[in-house]
Parts: sequence; structure tokens; C-alpha cells
Amino acid sequence: MERAKAAAAKAAAIAGYERESDKVWALLKSRQYDEAGKLVAESSKREEFKAADACLKADAEAIALLRDLWAAAEAGVANSKGQRLVLASASGTIEGAKDGVITLWTADGGIECKLFLLAAKQAIQYAGLKDKADPRSKLMAGVFLLAEGVSLDEARDALPKASEDPSVAAYKARLQKLRRGAPEADAKAAWLHIQDEAKAKFGPVAAKRVADLLADFEKKHGDTRFYKGLGDQLTELNERIAKSTAPTVYIKWPFDEAEAMRRQKATAETLGVRVEQDIDLGGGVKMTFVLIPAGEFLMGSPPTTSPEKLALGYGGNPGEYEGEFPQHRVQISWPFWIGKFVVTQEQWMALFPTNPSANKDKPKNPVENLDWNQASGFAKVLSEKLGRTFRLPSEAEWEYACRAGTATEFYFGNDAAKVSDFGWASGAGSTKPVGQKKPNAWGISDMAGNVWEWVEDWYGKYESGTQTDPKGAPAGGVRLLRGGSWYSPPWHLRSAYRCPHATGDRNSTFDFRVVFAPGPQEAPKVAAEDVKAGKWVSLFDGKTLDGWKVAEGGEFGGHGRVGVENGRICLETGNQPTGIVTTLTVPTVDYEISLDAMRVAGNDDLCIIVFPVGTTYCRLQVGGWGGRVVCLDEVDGRRGVDNLTARQMDFERRRWYRVRLQVTQASIEAWIDQEKVIDMKRAGHQFALRGAYAALTPLGIQSATTYAALRDLKLRRLGQGRQHAE
Repeated sequence: MERAKAAAAKAAAIAGYERESDKVWALLKSRQYDEAGKLVAESSKREEFKAADACLKADAEAIALLRDLWAAAEAGVANSKGQRLVLASASGTIEGAKDGVITLWTADGGIECKLFLLAAKQAIQYAGLKDKADPRSKLMAGVFLLAEGVSLDEARDALPKASEDPSVAAYKARLQKLRRGAPEADAKAAWLHIQDEAKAKFGPVAAKRVADLLADFEKKHGDTRFYKGLGDQLTELNERIAKSTAPTVYIKWPFDEAEAMRRQKATAETLGVRVEQDIDLGGGVKMTFVLIPAGEFLMGSPPTTSPEKLALGYGGNPGEYEGEFPQHRVQISWPFWIGKFVVTQEQWMALFPTNPSANKDKPKNPVENLDWNQASGFAKVLSEKLGRTFRLPSEAEWEYACRAGTATEFYFGNDAAKVSDFGWASGAGSTKPVGQKKPNAWGISDMAGNVWEWVEDWYGKYESGTQTDPKGAPAGGVRLLRGGSWYSPPWHLRSAYRCPHATGDRNSTFDFRVVFAPGPQEAPKVAAEDVKAGKWVSLFDGKTLDGWKVAEGGEFGGHGRVGVENGRICLETGNQPTGIVTTLTVPTVDYEISLDAMRVAGNDDLCIIVFPVGTTYCRLQVGGWGGRVVCLDEVDGRRGVDNLTARQMDFERRRWYRVRLQVTQASIEAWIDQEKVIDMKRAGHQFALRGAYAALTPLGIQSATTYAALRDLKLRRLGQGRQHAE
């Protein structure tokens, strides 16, 4: 019993002195050796530290070693008279060194500098320790590097080669502690540097520099507790960057051709791209895209006219013009790329084996005789081929791009007699090669005539009031075509004219062009199947649920609210589980998923991932079964809590946890922060998904009776059968 009490007292003394020892080593790091010596002397007199005598002795010996090192360094500098020395604050030729002062000769005469201005490596060099292998020299170098907090790998190598003095064990323990804390200290230092860079108000160039620093910061320090604790600070800085690098949304409208070109150029400079770019489809076939700046315009026909007046002026019946009213203001909030031309037959044949056109075998002519599904299908296949999201333009995007700043009936004015200068209309006889007529102010050809162009929207009546990025009716029986064709009367080529048609309709006048978005809105839409192995793809842009939809029905019929706030996806508590499912194509094997998850409120699952495993699916539960279980569900027919993958962990509320999941041909592995929590070989095991969770396939994330938050969702493919270290 007495021995146990003595051991406990000694442990308490050592623990108590450790706090004082940390202060000692902080003084040693700042080279305040006298102050450190005083603190050790005072601590040795304190009764509660009597049992920590070995630790006190180690610290006292460290101070003595460091004083000896600096004495040797001073002698080494003095013996290097006539040699050049570069310090942090000065440089010159060594004249001498005495009493902690180095004398240098410079162009302006002699100057004196403190010996302690030597860098750590310089001090070791002048002390003559660099090439010495005796135990005391190794001990002196190791303790010095440990005190300086630099070159910890060299300190680690030096200490085992030192003497077997009992103090060495204390130095090794401190080194181990310091090495554990080094990543956190490095992360903090990097963050302070970023904050310094971000103090001033910055424009696009400075914002890009800070954004690059942040990307490097995440890459190097993303797994540290310091990084994960930044939370809203990171969100706020990213928002500042986004505002500074975001292209201008132009409000003034209408505008002339010179202004149209100026806006394109300014937007391109902000994004760091060209106004026009070619995309290679292979086989020498390219598609040219034109950059359209963000901005506002009036969509539809003005109140100064009416369906009756338009029918009287152009022909037809008033009913075909009613869809153009009421005119309303629209904001296109982000720039986008649109095809300079409609899709041609050679571009179609670069992706598909057969040509559906009625006017066949003319590579530069529009591909036609297409319904909406075929047009949309081309965009999907193009997305899969090139690894970025292409789609049909929304009706608002199409009209905004067509008008190119004009408020007139046609994008070339109000005179229908000029149609033949800008487009192919009735009388042309058939489709014509693209690009033969004059383009609009943004350099887009054939927006009037040649072929009708499918847009993304369902047909619906316009609503009054300002709208941002409208997508048309939520559902319907017919889609929309715009622009008129070689068979159309001139009024069909008006910028506001709308032509509703059933999704399956097609004829020799129907074609399309595609768009894609540059910059931050593009990231979450990348098709993951075609990402180069090893390259992370963001699945969440921090602003919207683009690329995701809310899981509905069945098990999720009473889900809570799903929204995006402060750069995170919020899955609020409902009467039933709340989840989201991706709308993207994802790999089924040899891939990795990473995300941060937080339990904001509640005591159950903070994160459940439904993921593909070859031809089937599986679920990773994090914090399930009462809040502490981590497991794979439904392995060999057994629930997660009952199979061999189950383990228990504590999860704090309002703390971010990094969850990483790898699925390869050989295994399923998962990590929480840096700790591996799942290591399951696939061979000999069966994986399944209960029917209630089918709503989360192919890749979904849910919470259960918990308010959870998610951020930094990303995915990457792995080389076949290989793993990647984080």
C-alpha cells in the first residue's frame, strides 16, 4: 500500500512539473537561458516537485548543454575571422566574437550583432557539432534542435546516439510530444500567414493568391484538429474570396456591340479564360464555345405591344404570341459557355454511330431530326466523355445569349427585311452549313434561323417580377424550341418567339446547342466516372445542392429540412431519417469518398453513407445504434451492430469528423480522422442493402434522429486495385 502511495505521489509530482517544464522549454526556444535556469532552480525548491527530481535534473542538464553549445559557437565564430557571415538582420565579414556579441565589418563600417542571431544550423556549424559523432556532441546537438523546435527528424536521429544518461529518456519523451504537436503548430503558423495575406481588401489577383494558399493549407493541414476547428473562419474567408473573384453581374441593359465585347473581355480576365475556346471531341472534330457574361435583361415581348398587334404586324394568330407575355426582368447570375454554332453532323457522329438527319452526309450542316431526349442525351454523353457537365441551355439563357444586349424584335434590330443577312428562313430549302451568316454581338452564329433549337425547360406561362436563373415550369407535357428555322416565316426568328413541342417530337428543322458553366458552379457537376485516377472531384460547391437531391418516400417520407447554410449541408431532424442522394454518375469500385460530418444536435447517427460495391450496395454507419457504433450494415446478412465490423467510439456534438471511405476490388476500408475503423476484405463476404434505403442509391448520405451537418464532400477514383494514402 505504501509503495502504491509513493508511486502515485511521484506520478502526481511529475505531472505537476510537466507544466513548469513546458515553460522552461518555451524559454529555451526563445533562447532565454538565464530565465529558464531561474525557473528550474525555483521549481527544485518546491516541495510538490521533490519526486520529479529526474525531470528537474534533465532540464538543468539541458540548460547547461545549451550554454556550452553557445560558448563553442562563439569560439567557432571568433576563429572564423575574415569569413563572410549572413544573419537575419545583417551581413558582413567576421571581425571577432566575445561575450555574446559578434563584430562584423560592412561597407558602412563595423557593426555589432548578438550571437543569438545565428540560425540553429549556423550555431551547430560554428560549435563544431555538425560532423562530430561522440555521444556528448550528439546529445548537445539533439537537445539544441529539440529546444529550437526545428529539424525534429535530425533531433530524433541524434538522441539515440547520445549517452545512456537517464536525462536522454526525458528528452526523447519531449521530442515525441513535440512531434505529435508539430502538425498542429505548423497548421497554426500557416493559417496566421494566410490571415496576414487576407487582412487588406483584395481584388481578383490577391484573392486568387489567397485561394491558392488556402488550397495548399487544406492539402497539407486538412487532417489537423486546428484546421477542423476553424469552421466559420474558413467559410467567411472563402466567401470573401468568392466575392472578390466572382465575375461582375451586369445590371445595365440594353447595351451595344462594343459594350457586349467589353463585358466578355472583362469576364474572361476575371475567370482567367479566353472569350472563345475549342473543345476537342477526337478525330479532328472540335466544338467552339463563346463566353457569355453574367447580367440582367428583359425577357419576352414588351408591354408596348400585344399578341394582337404582333399577329397584325407579322401574321399568324394572336394565340401563338401569348406565351411571350408578360415581359419580366431576369438575372443570369453566373457566366456560362454556349456553343458558337448549333451541333453539327460531324460533332454528333463523334459521339454516336448513326446520323439521324434528313439532310444527311453534310458534316458542317446542323444535325437535325432530333427530339428533346436525343438532344439532352447528347449533352449527357458529352459530359461523360469530357468529365465536365454539359446541358441544354435554359430558355432564359438562350434568349439572353441571343439578344446580346438588344431590346429589339430581332437581335439585329426591328427590320424583318434584314433576316437574310443574319439567318436562314423560309425559302432556304434545307439546312445550310453553320456560320455562314452574320453573328450577334457576342459572336454567336445562327441564333436566328437554319434550325430550331431545343432548350432545357418545360413550357409554362411567364410570371411577372424579377427572377434569377429561372428554369421554367417544374413539369409539363411539352418542351420548348427557340430561334426559328430554314422553313420558318421571319417572325419565328424573333428573339422572344417561343415554340412549344412535345418531348418526343422531331423533324428536319429541330437541332440544339449545348452550354456549360465555368468556375465554381462547375465543380459539383463533374461526372465522377471519367475523372483521372487520383484526382479529387468536389461533390459540393458550398452554396447549393447542385448534383444532389433530397431522398424522398418510404423510409424518408417524414424527413427533416435539407438546406445549405454557411458552406455546409444541413440535414435537420424529422419524423423519419433525412438524406440526400447524388444525381451524378459514380464509380462502383476502386474509388474513395471523403467528407466532414458533424452531429449538431441529437444522439444518433451523425453520418450514414450508402455506397456502391460492384453490383450491389452497402451502408457505413458512423455513430449509430445509440450514438457510438461504427460499422458496415448488412454484411453476410447480419445487421451492423451484430457483425464483425462493429466497434464503439465517442462522438462529440458540434465537432467536425473527417470520414474517409475506400472501396477497391479487394476490400472496404474506412477512417475517421486518422484512425482506421473498418478493414473488411471483400472475398468470402456478401454485402447488401435493405430495401428501405434504396432511395439513397447510387450514392447517398443520411442522418437518423439527429441534426447533422456535412461539408467538403469529394470523390476520387483509385488506380485499379490500389489504395491511396490521405
